[in-house]
Amino acid sequence: MLISIVVPFYEGKSWLIDALKSVYEQTYKDIEVIVIDDGSNEDISDISYFSDPRFVWKRKNNGGAASARNLGMQMSNGKYIAFLDSDDIWHKNKIEIQSKYMEESGCEWSHHSYYKFWDSGKKSLVDTSSHKGKVNKQIFTSFRVQTSTVMVSRKIIEENGILFPVDYKRGQDGQFYRKLSLITELGYVEDLVGYFRMRGENVGFNPRVLLHNKYQIWRDIKVEPEQVKAIPHLTKAAYSVSYHLWRLVYGENLQVSKERSSGYMLDGFLYLLPYVMLKLSSKINK
Repeated sequence: MLISIVVPFYEGKSWLIDALKSVYEQTYKDIEVIVIDDGSNEDISDISYFSDPRFVWKRKNNGGAASARNLGMQMSNGKYIAFLDSDDIWHKNKIEIQSKYMEESGCEWSHHSYYKFWDSGKKSLVDTSSHKGKVNKQIFTSFRVQTSTVMVSRKIIEENGILFPVDYKRGQDGQFYRKLSLITELGYVEDLVGYFRMRGENVGFNPRVLLHNKYQIWRDIKVEPEQVKAIPHLTKAAYSVSYHLWRLVYGENLQVSKERSSGYMLDGFLYLLPYVMLKLSSKINK
């Protein structure tokens, strides 16, 4: 049974080599590894793993990780697709354990817990075992599933036209998960962990990016009555507030960067209310 592995790459060749090494050393061997070079300035053609016919790479114009993953999915041939970010690392039994779980459970997508790790050697376990079954509500509050832990049925993606949204600066994976969660339940694989590299400034703490992300999500789902109906009231209010605050202060055409803006204090003030509402909703709806 062929498993496809999609790896988007933009920068950090040495980290990519580490990631591919963790794939090469997998105990499960029936794999195809699709590396999408998203317009990087680094030459990766000389990476030794590409001499293995199971490993291929394709270069494209820069369009972001979402577009790279989408292209990788389109090129894939496996029954299941696993995602690996180019700076993350897998346990050597990852594909063997997770593909077996998928086959035996019959679930269409699954994930596992992971360690956040730093180059200093520090690491911290992120236990995501609570994210399983019907997760559509969780996705809107506190959903810690990490892309490099996910394996999904290629069939369900193709039949439902599910892609990563290319216009999102943040949270492309969340929208991908949301569409899957409307169709099928999420499986959790026990006794398996991955390794998520922590580097640089975490975009998760950029209030303008966070506010804009909530604006985009509400813009996209407010026309989906069944989806809106399923969201807890306080969560719904937080996204609606974010949407209206963004339109009022910034309009609809502001280009958002992942870099911290000059109006950081204003951004933080604007995001404070929806942030508190989401935290409360997360506690209430546990």
